[in-house]
Amino acid sequence: MILHMKKFLLSILLLVLAVSPVLAEDVQETKLKGEVTAVNIVDCDEGLGDEYICYTYDVYIKDTKESVQTMVSILQSSGESFKVGDAIYLTGMQDLDGNDTWSITSYARNGSILFWLGIFIILVFLIGGKKSLGSILSLFLSFLVLYIFIIPQIINSGNVIWVGYIGVFIILTLGMYLAHGFKKQTTIALVSTYIGVGIVSVLVLVLMESLHINGMGEETAFLLSSQIGESLDIQKLFFISIIISAIGVLDDVAIGQVSAMYEIYTVDTSIGGKELYRKTMNVGKEHVASMINTLFIVYAGSSLSLVMLMYLSNRDIGTLVSIDMISEEIVRTLAISIALLLVVPISTYISAGFLCKGK
Repeated sequence: MILHMKKFLLSILLLVLAVSPVLAEDVQETKLKGEVTAVNIVDCDEGLGDEYICYTYDVYIKDTKESVQTMVSILQSSGESFKVGDAIYLTGMQDLDGNDTWSITSYARNGSILFWLGIFIILVFLIGGKKSLGSILSLFLSFLVLYIFIIPQIINSGNVIWVGYIGVFIILTLGMYLAHGFKKQTTIALVSTYIGVGIVSVLVLVLMESLHINGMGEETAFLLSSQIGESLDIQKLFFISIIISAIGVLDDVAIGQVSAMYEIYTVDTSIGGKELYRKTMNVGKEHVASMINTLFIVYAGSSLSLVMLMYLSNRDIGTLVSIDMISEEIVRTLAISIALLLVVPISTYISAGFLCKGK
C-alpha cells in the first residue's frame, strides 16, 4: 500500500510541475521586459529644489523589439537611477490624448534569483546528500500549492477558510512524506502536527477576539481589500495566514522530537516509556527555547523599519504594542509559540506510547 501511495503522490507532484510552467508563462506574457539603453537628465518642474534630479530612460523592449522613452522620474540627489544595460520591467498606459506612456516598474531580477536558488540547491545536496532531494521537492510543492492553488482560489471564490485548510493539508501531508519518507516516524510527526494546527486555530480565534484584531493592521491588507472589495474577508485572511505560517515550524519540532526518540530507542531498546519520554523531552526543551526566540527575532526583524518609525512618533511602549500592526504580530507570535510548547510533549507522548507498547 505504501508503494501505491508513493506512486500516487509522485504522479500528483509531476502533474503540478508540468502544469506550473504553462501557468507561469501566461502571467509573464502580461509584462514587458526591456533593457535600458540611455539615461537622460532633464529639467524638473518648477517648485522642485536642487536636491532633486529628473530623468527619462530610453528602453529597448525585447518582446516587441521597439525602443521607447519613459515618463520623467524624479529622484533625490542621493538616489540612484537605473543604469545603461539594466534589465527592467515596463508598464504602459494611455494618457488623456490616447498616447502611450511608459514607466519602469522594477528591475528584472529573474536571472539573479534563479542563480542564487541554484546555489542554494547545490549547497543542500552537498550537505544533505541524496536524502535532501525530498526536501527540495517538498519546498517546490509548497510554493506551487500556495501560488497555483491557495492564492487563485481565495481570490476567485473568496472562501478563505476552506481553501486555506485544504492547502495546509496538502502541503503538510505531501510535503512531510516527500521530505522525510514513508515511515512510521513521519506519520507520528504528521499526526502531531495536525493536532498543533488545531491548537493554533483555537488560540488565534481566542486572541483575535480578545485583542479586537481585524487583520487590517498592515498597509498591504488595506490595499488588497481596496482592490478586491467585499468578496474577500481580510480578517479571515489574517487568520489563515497564521495557520500557514505555523505549519513550517510545527512540523519541524514534531519531526525533530520523533526522530530524537527513535535514535534514543535504537541505542537502548529495553528502555521504558517514562524514561524514553523524559530523555526525549530534554532534547525538546532546548529546541523549543531556541525556536521561540527565533520566531520573535524573525517577526521583529521583518518589520524593523516600520516599528522604528512608529517608535519615533510615539515612544510609549503601551501605546506602541497597541498599534494594529504590532498587535497582529503579537497574536501571531503568541499563538504559534504556545502551540509549539504543546506539540513537543504531545508528539513525544505519542511516540513513546507507540514504541513502548506493553512496557
